[in-house]
Amino acid sequence: MSAVALQGVSRRFRVSGGLFGKARTLYAVRDLSLEVARGETLGLVGESGCGKSTVVKMILGLLRPDAGTISIDGRSLAEIPRRELVRTVQPVFQDPYASLNPTRTIRALVEQPLKVHGIAGDRGAKVDAMLEQVGLPPRLADAYPGELSGGQRQRVAIARALILEPRILICDEPTSALDVSVQAQVLNLLMRLRREMGLTMVFVSHNLAVVEHLADRVVVMYLGEAVEIAAIDALFDTPRHPYSRALLSSTLAPDPSRGLPRPQLGATAADAFADAAGCAFAPRCPMVEARCRVDPPTLRAVGGAMVRCHFAERVAAEGVPA
Repeated sequence: MSAVALQGVSRRFRVSGGLFGKARTLYAVRDLSLEVARGETLGLVGESGCGKSTVVKMILGLLRPDAGTISIDGRSLAEIPRRELVRTVQPVFQDPYASLNPTRTIRALVEQPLKVHGIAGDRGAKVDAMLEQVGLPPRLADAYPGELSGGQRQRVAIARALILEPRILICDEPTSALDVSVQAQVLNLLMRLRREMGLTMVFVSHNLAVVEHLADRVVVMYLGEAVEIAAIDALFDTPRHPYSRALLSSTLAPDPSRGLPRPQLGATAADAFADAAGCAFAPRCPMVEARCRVDPPTLRAVGGAMVRCHFAERVAAEGVPA
């Protein structure tokens, strides 16, 4: 049984056109199906606006899908009481300072979930143990968020999320606001906590290097659709969708002699309002053919991965440009 399962999930928003413009429909997530096994870390990657954060908000119950079903441990999300869901699934958001009340001490912030859920016992001892588990010294328990560094604040956010001992942790860009050296510390912390607590994780990021370090499998999203789902090694070794290949080729190389990356994405920007027939990636795809503009590809198995492309085999054979 999967820890998290999405089946045919879609979500759209009506966006105002301003004083004189017409309201338009933004398709944030389109017919998304995926599963996260217990104990697995699943990465969600893609450009800003591809629907990653909408997906995690629906898993957290903060948004309802317009179509499809979401299940947690085999139970429909709609049937799980709110308090039970909160104890099962917890989030860690991008900006730790924005998610922490600046007027409350670290001890009060981490202890708050225990109070809300009426968990008895020595709460102070539980808070101290959790702060130690995330690598924060006891002296910081009486400090305020503004007195901590960005990395320390993110550790507080992780401690607060884990104090209820959830089974599933949803991480929405948890390291993007941190310095590179601090990012590594937080990622290593998450990996250790995953092992020690047996966590299932959904990790959202636009940074492929971060996802490669942390995830077991990865879902590449483009304009609300899953265009490739693969094991992490398979994706990085042999991408099978042109968009996956473009993302990998856009990664900055550590060798300065190689210059800046030049991903082959064309001059057309992604349009989240588009609802044209055919492949959503066709306007930017370097391999586009007439068929792509009229015949939408389905998600199909190709070499152990699931790929939404008519020419996935050719993409795999060409590999990532040097």
